[in-house]
Amino acid sequence: SASGHILTMDKGSIYVTGRFFNTVDFDPSTNVFNLTSVSGTADIFIAKYDATKSPSDPSFFKWAFSLGGPVTQYEGNITVDNDGLLYVSGSAQSSNIDFDPSSNTQLGTGNFVATYDGNLTPSNTLFFKSVASGLMFGISDILVSNKTMYLTGGFSGSNIDFDPSAGVHTLSAVSTYADIFLAKYDTHFSPSSTNYYKWAFNMAMGTGNSARSLAIDKNGLVYIGGDNIGGVSSIFAVVCDGNRQPADSLF
Repeated sequence: SASGHILTMDKGSIYVTGRFFNTVDFDPSTNVFNLTSVSGTADIFIAKYDATKSPSDPSFFKWAFSLGGPVTQYEGNITVDNDGLLYVSGSAQSSNIDFDPSSNTQLGTGNFVATYDGNLTPSNTLFFKSVASGLMFGISDILVSNKTMYLTGGFSGSNIDFDPSAGVHTLSAVSTYADIFLAKYDTHFSPSSTNYYKWAFNMAMGTGNSARSLAIDKNGLVYIGGDNIGGVSSIFAVVCDGNRQPADSLF
C-alpha cells in the first residue's frame, strides 16, 4: 500500500512523495513499475508523472524511486524551484540510506532536504546535524524562491545545529514539547559552504507548537502557518521579512 498525499507541479510535470509498504506499482497504465520497501517497513517514495498525458497512457509515468531502510522513514514535503530543481524533505530513521538512485551512492541519515533535477540526478543534499542533546522533529514545509530556501518545522531540546557546514549555529527550545523554527539558506552554494546557512530562529507559545506551511508574497514577506497547545490554544500565522524582522502576526 502507498500513501502519497504531497504533490507539486512544474511545467507540465507532477511530482509526488509519500510512504509505501511492501511492493507497490507506481505506473497507473498497463505497464508495471514496482518498488519494494525494505524489511516490510514504510519507505519514502518520490515519483514523477507527465501532466499532459492521461494516467492510462504508458508515457504518463516517468520515474519513481525509494529511500528505505530496516525501520520506518518519514516524508516531509516537496517543491520545485525556478530552475526546475526538485527539493524533497523527510526523516531518514535508518542509518546510511542511499539518496542517489543511480549506480553511485550518496549515503546519509537523519532529517534531510534532498535535491534532484528532473532526470533524478542528485545535487547538494542537506543533512541536519545535532550538537549536544536535542531532537529535530522534522521539516513541515519547504519554500524555494530565487535561490533562497526557507524551512520550517519543530524541534525540542538544546543545541540543535542548523548550519550544515563546519560552522555551528544552534537553537535551544523553550517550550515543554516543541518550538517552531524558521531557517534560511542560500542555494547558490553547497551545504558544506559557510555561505549556505543564512539564519535560523525559533518561536515558542504555550507548551507545544507546530508549524504547518510556508508561503512568500511578491514583496518577499514569509508567512508561517501553524498551531500551538497549552495556555490558550490557537492557530496562527506569523509574518517576517527575509532578514528575520517581524512584519505582522495573526492569532
